[in-house]
Amino acid sequence: MKKGAILISAVALIIIVALSFYFLRGYGKSEPVIRAGTLQGGISTLDEMEYFNLSAKQHVELRIFRFEKTTDILAAIDRGDIDVAVIPSEMAAKLLLDGVSVKIISPEMLQNQAILTRGGISSPAQLKGGKVVSLLSSGSYMMFKAYMKSIYNLSVVDGQQGSGDIIGINSPPGTILDALGRGDAAAAVVWEPFVSLGVDRYNFTILTTFQDLWKQSNSTGLPVMLVWVATENFTNDKDRLEAFLAMRSSAVELWRTNSSSIETLLSSVYGLSNIEASYLYGRVIMLDNGLNETVKNGIRSSWNLAWKGGYLSQDPSKIGDQAFFASS
Repeated sequence: MKKGAILISAVALIIIVALSFYFLRGYGKSEPVIRAGTLQGGISTLDEMEYFNLSAKQHVELRIFRFEKTTDILAAIDRGDIDVAVIPSEMAAKLLLDGVSVKIISPEMLQNQAILTRGGISSPAQLKGGKVVSLLSSGSYMMFKAYMKSIYNLSVVDGQQGSGDIIGINSPPGTILDALGRGDAAAAVVWEPFVSLGVDRYNFTILTTFQDLWKQSNSTGLPVMLVWVATENFTNDKDRLEAFLAMRSSAVELWRTNSSSIETLLSSVYGLSNIEASYLYGRVIMLDNGLNETVKNGIRSSWNLAWKGGYLSQDPSKIGDQAFFASS
């Protein structure tokens, strides 16, 4: 009996040690971290990644950093504080022209911005002599300035920076619609979800959309609004890069095939009504990860507009194809 008890105790001890080693080894392994940046209050596939916990399937930890200004996102990726960021395509050009070592790894979505008014205006040309409210550091406002210059030969100046045909008034994203409602400006330049909120909740009128302005400017390629950029260190890390692109592919697939779940997400995350969420869903087109020639042509066209409009101080045609990530 004594030997049997000793044997049982020994076996039990071996099992306990083995199980402890197994679990400690599993818990000791930390998942690779992906740090992603986005603008506070702007929709992107990060919403689906977070809401549906898509990082779990890829066995990575996704940390999302939301910034108040797009310029803060650019500074963060320049410092290496984040690995990837979803930013306006023209701001990707600014990073590249400034010598920041990043690559465009994927497009995100087509332009969904619009110019909203309280009514009584039928053309953007009628904004001459008036004020427009927007987040002045945003890519949407920069592109608005480019469109006004390219199509209507109207100059847009920021606040008290001098004389111009249209005056831009700065406002945080969450207060732009209220500013327009108070009559602080004749129009507002916004993106989703604020376009849908403005149309349904505030009864504003869409004067024109950026996609309409894209056509009027005779730009070629797809009107790409946002792109994903990544640091050199991140693009050199094949496992994390592939995990992120796989998450994004899953997010795009969910957007395209599961409208009810996406509309539930939009209502939950952005406080939209069912009507507002449905309206937004119908306006936004998410793009695949692929950087084909049509997509790249559209991105380059947005760069050219931004250069002509004065946002970019250097000719973006000098940016070579090496700026676009090519999967091997």
